[in-house]
Amino acid sequence: VGPLADAHLCVTHAMEVWLGENFDVHGKRVRVLYDKPPFMFGPTRVEEQHDLFSRLELDKEERHFGCNDGRSKTKIEFWLEELRIRDEVDAGELVEETLLTQMIINRNGESKISLRKNRPALLVSSTSWTPDEDFSILLKALEKLQSSIGKRNNFQRFPKILIIVTGKGPEKSHYLPLLKKFNDSHPQISIYTIWLRAD
Repeated sequence: VGPLADAHLCVTHAMEVWLGENFDVHGKRVRVLYDKPPFMFGPTRVEEQHDLFSRLELDKEERHFGCNDGRSKTKIEFWLEELRIRDEVDAGELVEETLLTQMIINRNGESKISLRKNRPALLVSSTSWTPDEDFSILLKALEKLQSSIGKRNNFQRFPKILIIVTGKGPEKSHYLPLLKKFNDSHPQISIYTIWLRAD
């Protein structure tokens, strides 16, 4: 069917080459149209990041981990405690915090929101949780990353990794127990499934 079409659109040059090699389609009939986000997408201001992560309340998640004082805490609460110890607050009072941001009020009563210096790396992935999207590929890659961090004994120098997975679909219930097991056994990496609205 490929050679019979009047024109072909590809999202990469590699796809254009593949069409030529496999369907003998070349020249003016093939155009690469790179997949790019619209201009309205851009870097998120730190104030917007702070607002978003305050609303998500990741530290309220029901994933509990044992701690020495007999209480239970979420992994995010442990991470926040570590951040408080490692972060230096510049001349002011810490009044609000998320894993990624903090709000400081200085001596003049002015508030400033900034990114934490030791914040976790953030990865956001959307999925439809369908069989054609093999989520185990990401889990295997994260296993290798955790192993690599451990072999190099880089736990203090390497940032924690926070992965937020958004989406709905039939395979989600299959993966939720696997994600919990993964989170329980990987101190540097935490995966959360949250439905994120477009706004």
